[in-house]
Amino acid sequence: MFTGKMPFEAETVAEMTRQRQESRVTNPTALIGDLDKNVERAILRCLEPDPNKRPASALALAASLPGSDPLAAALAEGLTPSPELVAAAGGTLGLSPKIAIPALVGIAVGLIAYCVATPHLHLLNFVPMENPPEVLAAKARDLAKSLGYTERAADSISGFFADGANIYYVAGNGHNAEDWTRLFAHPPTGVGYWYRQGPAAMAPERSTSNGEPGILDPPVSVPGMISVTMEMDGTLRRFTAVPPEREAAPPEPPPTDWSPLFTAAHLDPNQLKPAGPEWTPLLATETRAAWTGTYPGRPDLKVRVEAASFHGRPVYFQVLWPWTRSTRLTPENPTTSETLRSIANYAVNAIVLIVALWVAHHNWRTKRGDLRGATRVGVYCAGMSLIAWVFRAHHVGSQAEQTLIGDALSNAAFLFVEYWVLYLALEPWVRRYWPQTMITWSRVLASTWRDPMVGRDVLFGILAAMAYLLLLIGSGYLSLRSGSPTFAEFSLPQLGGLRVFSSSIAGHLYGEVGGSLIFFLTLFLVRALLKKQWLAGGIWVAGWTAVRILRVNFSSHDALLDTALFWVLLYTVLVLIMLRFGFFALIVANFTLDTMAGSFFTTDFSAWYGESSLAIVILIGAIAVIGFKLSLGSRTLLDTALET
Repeated sequence: MFTGKMPFEAETVAEMTRQRQESRVTNPTALIGDLDKNVERAILRCLEPDPNKRPASALALAASLPGSDPLAAALAEGLTPSPELVAAAGGTLGLSPKIAIPALVGIAVGLIAYCVATPHLHLLNFVPMENPPEVLAAKARDLAKSLGYTERAADSISGFFADGANIYYVAGNGHNAEDWTRLFAHPPTGVGYWYRQGPAAMAPERSTSNGEPGILDPPVSVPGMISVTMEMDGTLRRFTAVPPEREAAPPEPPPTDWSPLFTAAHLDPNQLKPAGPEWTPLLATETRAAWTGTYPGRPDLKVRVEAASFHGRPVYFQVLWPWTRSTRLTPENPTTSETLRSIANYAVNAIVLIVALWVAHHNWRTKRGDLRGATRVGVYCAGMSLIAWVFRAHHVGSQAEQTLIGDALSNAAFLFVEYWVLYLALEPWVRRYWPQTMITWSRVLASTWRDPMVGRDVLFGILAAMAYLLLLIGSGYLSLRSGSPTFAEFSLPQLGGLRVFSSSIAGHLYGEVGGSLIFFLTLFLVRALLKKQWLAGGIWVAGWTAVRILRVNFSSHDALLDTALFWVLLYTVLVLIMLRFGFFALIVANFTLDTMAGSFFTTDFSAWYGESSLAIVILIGAIAVIGFKLSLGSRTLLDTALET
């Protein structure tokens, strides 16, 4: 049509096939000198030997021709473009290597900088991680046997924990990194390990547990259950054992030998003074005892030890600190502001759900909703939640497993409905008034994973997250220098091994969709009200910064200003992602950010706790490399040399 000549001329089908496979099409501009470059590019894409490199549809071909923008035409006529039309809009040409290579290098530099800097900035990283969980579990079992509990356990569970009150107390006694390194080098550190075993399967009972047991779930109530809490170096902090429901009392109960417990706690009873018991264990006891004094090597740290026994065997032993408070006897009542905040949170969620149901029904009735896209989003999130449950749950070979399966399926069904409704309510309006931000996402839902725009948004989403993380490093450094180090709530359960790590990744993969929807929904609403894109972005940043600041009580105006500046910078990064690249890039950035910021990082990859750090670096690096490769499209690295 454009040149008046056929691309290939042959008299038989076999000859035509051979020419298409072995011959190269003459560039149309060689025949027609003034042919538009975009037209030539479209013709050559239609003649690609590889069908995957040809336009996916007539819409995609029309969108690549000069002067033709079906999406703009639909918007100009006041129509809501179809998901297929949105997916076909935008370019399909890959990034120039001059852009893609620096982006990949920036990601690599960000990964290295974050891995190197993080272990020196957060308090939890100052705690020596001496023993892997297998060693700590063996220590707990050996302690139980030394106390006379030699019965073989039918099941056991364990995990890590962080005691924030302990960490803040210790941090308050230091003023610089050297002080905190010295203070956290020895117990009490605030980071520990708990181990439980029992005579039967230990299935969690909380409806919100998602199959994951805890230090108090299932309740410590079955005779034969044993619970041990210790520091990371194995120093005992708490021991409980549920005595038999029925057992004849010995004629003369032998005196209780507390020495194994004091030895395990690294305490010398001769250096402590006997005291009257004050803490009552939730166990049957015959003898109770208590001691007070100071912790060895820390004359400024008072310590109290409570213990109890039943029929001559210890059933309770706990080391109590100045920061220890009883939540059972004196529960912490919420303040008025906390109560109002909780009520407001539930009220807002209820209103959002009701409005979403109404809008989703309207979109469905008017046939504006993307039912296929909403279903795919719902199925994806529900499926990922089940995968996360499979890895995270403590599966048992008993009837309780059916309850766990039922809870997991009901949770997945709820997630499906929740995401299906929210997507069906929100997506048509964004597609009507702001479709440019949904182009890549529409292609992802259409399963065109190898599209260059998908690779571009993966690459720049990770790069933006690296910039976000570098801001976190800067904030952590300033906090450390100012004497207020960061207590980062790392995902300590990730130290439990590959199974828990995989569950965490699966959880992020579907959780980020919901979090990104909230961010995107609020920005879309502000933009719809203000009409001006960058003004809406500024208001959005200010609004979310205010929400963050109102959640914290600041001791000084300087701390308030520093925190406000920090959140402004962070939300600016997010709004730039949404305005420049769209919804899919925001999901990628949030996934990268939460996966890395919530992990216990170290540069000692050979250590037992270094596996999760190495796994995250490999994961994010691999995703970045895949995004880099996809973003090039049909371009190659040789194109850079040719352009030069």
